[in-house]
Amino acid sequence: MSRLNKKLMKPSENEFVDRKINETVEFPPLNIRLECIGSVLLLLNSEEEMVLVNVLKHLTEYVRRNDDNVQLLKDQNVLDLLRRNGFYRHSNNTLIRRFGLYLTNHILENMNRLVDLDLERTRAIFKHCLEYFCTEEDDVDREYLIAIICNLVDDPQITKELWDTQFLDNFLTQFSISNNPDLILNSLRLLEKILRVLNSADIPKLIALNKFPAERIVCNLNSEFLDLRRAALNLLAILMAYLNFENSPFSHDAIKVTILKELTQMFATNRMLSETPLVMDVLSLAMRDKVMVRLFFQHNLFDEFMTTLNSGNLGYEDMCQALKVISEIAMFSEYSKRLAEAGLVKNLLICLDADDCKVPSVHILKGLCHLVNHMSTAHEILAYNAQSISVIKKLLDFLVSANINIQLREEATNLILKLLKFAFRETSQQLIALNMSESLAIVFGQHIMHISTDLVLGLLQIVEALSEYSAYKGYLCKNDTMVKNLGTLLMNSFSSAILVSSIYRCLGTLIDVDSVRQTLLSYCNIGSSTKRGLHSLSNAVKTSACNFIIQTSHFQEFLCEYLDNGILETLIMQQKHAYCVPNWTTAAESILSKNPTLKFCIRNHLGFTDITKGHDFYISKKRFDDFRIFQSMLKMDASPLQPILVVNFDRTIAPQESIVRIPVDCHAGIDNEEWIYCRSPGDSGLPKLLNKLLQKLEEYHLQPLRQCPHIVDFDDIAMKVKIISDIVYQALSNDLPPLDLNDSEDCSQHLVKCHLKDLAKELHCNFIPLGHVMAGCHFERSVLFKALADQIGFPCTLTRSVDGRILYNEIPMPVEIEQDVHCESSAMNFVPFRMLRPTHIVDLMYNIGETYPLQSTLALKYLRLYSE
Repeated sequence: MSRLNKKLMKPSENEFVDRKINETVEFPPLNIRLECIGSVLLLLNSEEEMVLVNVLKHLTEYVRRNDDNVQLLKDQNVLDLLRRNGFYRHSNNTLIRRFGLYLTNHILENMNRLVDLDLERTRAIFKHCLEYFCTEEDDVDREYLIAIICNLVDDPQITKELWDTQFLDNFLTQFSISNNPDLILNSLRLLEKILRVLNSADIPKLIALNKFPAERIVCNLNSEFLDLRRAALNLLAILMAYLNFENSPFSHDAIKVTILKELTQMFATNRMLSETPLVMDVLSLAMRDKVMVRLFFQHNLFDEFMTTLNSGNLGYEDMCQALKVISEIAMFSEYSKRLAEAGLVKNLLICLDADDCKVPSVHILKGLCHLVNHMSTAHEILAYNAQSISVIKKLLDFLVSANINIQLREEATNLILKLLKFAFRETSQQLIALNMSESLAIVFGQHIMHISTDLVLGLLQIVEALSEYSAYKGYLCKNDTMVKNLGTLLMNSFSSAILVSSIYRCLGTLIDVDSVRQTLLSYCNIGSSTKRGLHSLSNAVKTSACNFIIQTSHFQEFLCEYLDNGILETLIMQQKHAYCVPNWTTAAESILSKNPTLKFCIRNHLGFTDITKGHDFYISKKRFDDFRIFQSMLKMDASPLQPILVVNFDRTIAPQESIVRIPVDCHAGIDNEEWIYCRSPGDSGLPKLLNKLLQKLEEYHLQPLRQCPHIVDFDDIAMKVKIISDIVYQALSNDLPPLDLNDSEDCSQHLVKCHLKDLAKELHCNFIPLGHVMAGCHFERSVLFKALADQIGFPCTLTRSVDGRILYNEIPMPVEIEQDVHCESSAMNFVPFRMLRPTHIVDLMYNIGETYPLQSTLALKYLRLYSE
């Protein structure tokens, strides 16, 4: 055994390490592969920065890969998890905050926020973002926060909560100083959404804030980024309506000129960026302000604009868009001459007539409408004839097409009206040559969903304009379809008072044509429409219906329609409407004035202008409280129970078609004798009395007939009263004893009743001709006096007394005062009937032919209203 050197030998030592202590000091990283989304989302609550960074990065990459992946995060309520963690706003790690905000924004952008988020969840996220933005200093985080807020303000209820908050002040400040293009873009979009939601009273308040970034918005018009320019243009499109409000930063001419220069420069140089339509929209909105238009011309921007427009480098679409600006400028008449001299009418006509666009934009027609005010423009439009198609032909094509924009059709109508105003002869001739009535018939016959009130109103004005000339009116009225469709349109338009009023007015211009009246009565139920108009809740509709009645009641066929269809009944029975409809009573009187029979039954009075001549005047001694009872008696085929006097000077024998023959088997007591009666009997007695009256007037050298209708001559008026009264007395005093005015003895009514019964028995009918009556008292004599006076044009009334027992006649006998120029004979000879007032009562019973002043003792005695 060898000996070892003890110095070279190292003694073995056992060292024991405390592993528990090392584990607490340093924990090695653990990598676990998670394939379940639920497990991953659990880590969002972790306090480890690296864990949160990796999880948020992993989720970000997941949703970036495909937008459909967002649905999985929505189902797992990731948005609520992020909100509960406050979007990690308290984290010191910038990446965590950025990833969290980016993920939130990406989820919101790919979901239907108004459907998938209720108001409470939206308001909670919105509140967190507002607080976060006010304290955040990182520019990227502010960018994401603005994007999130911009997505949430799609809900108008959320947008209103931005008003009067600290966020708004911070937001405007950051917008003004930031150089981050994305933050500026989202800020522009957010400000646009805010302005779209605020009402017209709050928008000026927002613009008037000291920190409102007006200049920053304008500066973005020349940005190198297309999205920024478009966002600035969209925002300016809203602000153009608030240029001149008090304390508005846009009210200064300097910033207005800058805006106009930038927009004009964008149109002139940056057309390759496809933003011309948007630029023209904003510039056209600016041209609605008179100050902007003045600056546009003062700074020669109009000349620059026209240079670009006429350069020949513009395509058709760009040129038509540019003309939108011209159409707005043309609204100011002081610039019409400048625009017309610049040749813009031709440009507008080219856009109207181009082959590649069959339907032009609305502003093309608007521009032409405004420029027509210049004297030469109308003739230039009418003379323009490209490809053998006139402008009028194109306008008519637009009118009848139900598939194009309704505003375009309205502007086409307005342009035709303007052309008729400034060049009536040429325009009307072209309209007639192009069969305008057929186009009108098509439009009036279209469904109510395809036309508008303004369109119909314009067409009605065209009809009225053409109807001012009889030749054109006759041409339009030849088209029965147009009249039918117009009448049908009236029945379907009672929801619009202005439309009903205009249709009635238009029909009133055509109503004097026979074919129009026949069409309206036969096919359009015009009577029912008028009755519906009288029952309308709108006073304007009732007024229009009454005007139409007044205008048409002098036509016999319309008069019959109003009597038979219950229109007169409505006017009489609904007198309460006369308080709110000024022409209600006039409409009723216009019907009654043509039918003295019903007027006397209703009013118990016929005035100086109510003439029985030319009518079958039926009058009953009985007073009816309801005129409809008497009206139904006149319509019945049977004879009434009470006698009714018939006045007619033109029918000496009964017409065969009016004679009713009663078979022998239907009556008893008469063997083989025919029994006939007539409700329109002939009267040979009245013409004889009239001839006798004319002979008397000729004997006294009196003028029997007036030379002018409804004009009275007061010369020898007392003599005429005496002559007519004597003839009446001689005709109706048979077998009646004379009476004294001062005695209480009254007329022998029983003798008159017996006489009328004998006549009724002879005629087999209670419709008795007045000329056959030989005995009469107040009633019969007053009726005959009125009938004879009307035949010779002598003014008198027929009035029933207050108690209803007596009829009497009133005449006008003005007292002439010496040295009074207003009552000279030369001035009184031509007084119209409507200006006359009754002054005296005619005595036909006691002192024949005498006249008593109204309200005098003798007049009251005559009416048996006074006794001594």
